[in-house]
Amino acid sequence: MTWFPIDESAHSLADEAEITALTSPSLSCSLEDFRSALHQSPSAEDSLGGDLELAYRETTDDSNEDGVGPDAAEDEAIADASEELQRRSDVIGRGYPFTFDGIVLTASDTWANEAIAYVFLLLLSAPGLPGKTEGRRLFEEVVTAALAQYLAGESLRFGFPYRHPVPSHPNEALNYLAKQMGQPRLSTRQVRASEKDMGVDAVAWKPFSDSRSSKVVLLANCSTGTDWNSKLGELNIEKWKRMIDFGCNPVQAFAVPWIPNYEDWADIVDYGNMVVDRARVASLLFHWNASPTIQRWCAKRLQEAKTL
Repeated sequence: MTWFPIDESAHSLADEAEITALTSPSLSCSLEDFRSALHQSPSAEDSLGGDLELAYRETTDDSNEDGVGPDAAEDEAIADASEELQRRSDVIGRGYPFTFDGIVLTASDTWANEAIAYVFLLLLSAPGLPGKTEGRRLFEEVVTAALAQYLAGESLRFGFPYRHPVPSHPNEALNYLAKQMGQPRLSTRQVRASEKDMGVDAVAWKPFSDSRSSKVVLLANCSTGTDWNSKLGELNIEKWKRMIDFGCNPVQAFAVPWIPNYEDWADIVDYGNMVVDRARVASLLFHWNASPTIQRWCAKRLQEAKTL
């Protein structure tokens, strides 16, 4: 069973290896398991099949001399995935629930206490696993916690539909947010009910001891679906500046539960966003005290993954 659309992407193959390790009785996944995932996935056959055939045709004449055969593209994909796994380990540090020795990826048996943020985001990223509706709501909570940790400040989950203590009407919700941040609410722009959260799911700020306005503020849009790129322009900073007097421009962020490849990363940045991805969130939330709801969600998804 493969949980991700396995292709030549080092990111998708690395994700596959991580879930394989988490669901394996031995809590491990070897390079040979990588290779099995490539062979079992129809998407891999479609994307790599042409490359493998081309590699074979191009190297048939001199394969005896160079030792290169039709598995060249597959070997390259596995090597790239191995490099990505090592990069994740180096970047995320203690928030990464795996160890990788270059041959075998091993999941920590204490991940639920030390690195549940990473596991939650990994499982939420898997298209083949259920629980996406609840997962999207929980994702906003995880991002809200991560942003507060990043700023060493305060944060508020603001996504629609609003939840206590945020009032249910958009205008009242905005008034509440401005008061919590200590920033003046402007009357020049009211919020229409149809605008809901105006592209902001999580807000974080770093207050000063004088409690005066004008401070670092982060406004984050969260996306978990395959249509994420259609949401890149939802957060309009200029609109927000007509509703709240920030004093200085807020920073806009775009949060996703996966680790974007270089092209997707560039697309997010091109819209002026700070990227908040799985790696960054997990590095911030090592030893995070996740809610019982998130703990149960992860346990249920892992159990489902083992039976698929």
